[in-house]
Amino acid sequence: MNRRTRELEAKNKVITSIFRISSLLTQNISIDEILYAILLSAKKDLGFSAACLFLINNETALLECRMITGFGEKGEYWAYNKPFHMEKHDCMETRVVKSGQVMYFEDTLHDPRLTTIDQTITTRLNRGRVVYSPLTVKGKIIGCMGVNRPLEEQPISTEEIEAFTIFANQASIIVENSQSLKQLMSERNLNENILDSSPNGILTIDSTGKIISINRTAEAILSFHQKDILNRNIRDMTLHQSLLSLLREILSSPSRQSRKEYDFRRPDGSRCYLEITSSPLQDMDGNETGTLFLLQDLTERKIISDQVQRMEKLASIGQLAAGIAHEIRNPLMGIGATLELTMQNLSADDPRRSMLVRAMEEIEGIDDIISDLLDFAKPKEMNFQTCDINDIVNDAAQFLSGLCYKDNIELIVHCGGTPPPVQVDRDRIKQVIINIALNAIQSMGNNGVLTIETSMIHHTYYGLSNGGISIIIEDNGRGISPELKERVFDPFFTTRAKGTGLGLYNCHRIIEAHSGNIVIEDAPGEGTKVIVMIPEHGRDKAHHEQTAHC
Repeated sequence: MNRRTRELEAKNKVITSIFRISSLLTQNISIDEILYAILLSAKKDLGFSAACLFLINNETALLECRMITGFGEKGEYWAYNKPFHMEKHDCMETRVVKSGQVMYFEDTLHDPRLTTIDQTITTRLNRGRVVYSPLTVKGKIIGCMGVNRPLEEQPISTEEIEAFTIFANQASIIVENSQSLKQLMSERNLNENILDSSPNGILTIDSTGKIISINRTAEAILSFHQKDILNRNIRDMTLHQSLLSLLREILSSPSRQSRKEYDFRRPDGSRCYLEITSSPLQDMDGNETGTLFLLQDLTERKIISDQVQRMEKLASIGQLAAGIAHEIRNPLMGIGATLELTMQNLSADDPRRSMLVRAMEEIEGIDDIISDLLDFAKPKEMNFQTCDINDIVNDAAQFLSGLCYKDNIELIVHCGGTPPPVQVDRDRIKQVIINIALNAIQSMGNNGVLTIETSMIHHTYYGLSNGGISIIIEDNGRGISPELKERVFDPFFTTRAKGTGLGLYNCHRIIEAHSGNIVIEDAPGEGTKVIVMIPEHGRDKAHHEQTAHC
C-alpha cells in the first residue's frame, strides 16, 4: 500500500470519527461524555492504545487533565489529581501548549528532550510512543491532546501523525462548542431558575400572539399548566373568558405599556385580584417583537387591606355606638321611672294609663336597640366545640322549616358526604345560618326556593387556605345589586324599614372569629348565593386545647 493510499484511508477514518462525535452535540449529554467519545475514537479509529486530553483553566493557570483512558486505573487517578502549572512545570504537555506545535516522542524512556517531570509521568502511566497536538480554536490554544502506543508495537508513522493532527484540530472545535453549549445551557437554566423563583408571574407573547414563555408563578396565578398553553396563539385559545378578554384588551390597545389592577375569577371559581404590567419586548435593534406581562397577585394583600380597613372602621363605630348607648340609656331609665310613678297614681280604668303603657313598651324597644349597640361594641366570645357541621345545618333547617311552610317556600337541604369534625361555636354557627336564611326568606316572598348545602373546600378560596367546609345558602329571590353587596356586612346598613342593620354584620363577626370567611355571589339565573367558609384547623392551638365535643 503506497503512501497516498494510506493518507486517504487515515483521512477517511478521521472524517468518519469527527462526523460521529459532532452528532453528539445535538444530544442531551454532558461535556465529559463528549470528551470520552473523542478519546475513544482516537484509540479505536486511529489505532492507539491510550489517549488523554488536557484543558487550560484560565482562572488558575493550570493545565488540567479533563479526560484520560487506556493508562490504567491508578495512572489515570494520578493524572486527574496532578494538574500542571503553565509557568512552573516543564513537561511535554505544557511545551506543546506554549509552542502550539505537534510533538512526537518515539521513545519516552530515552528521548533526550524528556525532563524529570516527563520521566515521572512516563513511569506512572507506562507510556511508550507518544504524540501530542495542541487544541486550537480561532488562533487560541485551549489545551492539548495526546495519544500513546506501546514501545513493542510499530512506530507511529508520519501519516498517522498527520491524521491525528487533523483529528485534534476538529476535536478542538467540538470541545469548544460543547463548552459553549454547556455555558449557554447553564445561563439558560439560571435564567429559568430566576424566572421560576420570581414571586411575580411572567408571561411573554410574541408579535403574532403566540405564548413563548410562562413561569411557575404565572401558571399558579392563571391556573394553567405550561404544556397546555406554551407555543399556542392566545387568539385561538379557549381560555377562561374573563382572563382571555383581559389579555386581548391589553394586546389590542395602542400602547403596549400599561399597569392596571383587575378583578376576575379563576376557572375554579376563586376570586383573584391582579396587577398586570405590560411592556413591549424588543430585539437588539430596538424592533418590537412581542409583549411582556408581569402579573402580581394582590388577592392576599387586598383581603388583608380590606380587613384592616373594616376593623378600623368598626372600631370607630363601636366606640361611638357604646358612647351613644350609655348616654341614651341613662336619661331613658329616668323617663321610664317617671312613667312608672305616674302610672302608680292612676286608677286602673284611667284612659291615660293605656297611653303610658304604650310609652313604656316603646322605651323597652329603645332599650333593646341600646343592648344591640352595646353588644355591637363588645367582642364576641365563642364556645368552641368539636362538631359535625351537617348536624348544625340540619338543626337550623328544622327551625326554618316552619317559617318556610308558612310562606309557601320550598326548603331543600343537601349535606354532602361525611365532612371532618370542625372546631366551632355550635350555637353561633346555627345563628349565622338562620340569620342568612331569614334574609333570603324575606327577599323571596311566597313560592320561593331556599337551598342549604354543605361541601368540602379543596383549594385556596377567597383567602381561606388549608381546605375547610363551606355552607352555601341560596335563594331565587330578587338578588342584591353590586352596589349593595359591598355594604351588606356593614353595621347599621339595612334596606328594611324596621331593620337594625346588625344581623348580617353579626354573622360576619362570628365567622371572622372562626378564622373563616363569608361572601355573597349572584346565584345562577337570579337570586343570591351566600357562601360561609369555615377552616378545618383555623384557630389557635390554645382554643383546641380547651374544646369539648358536641
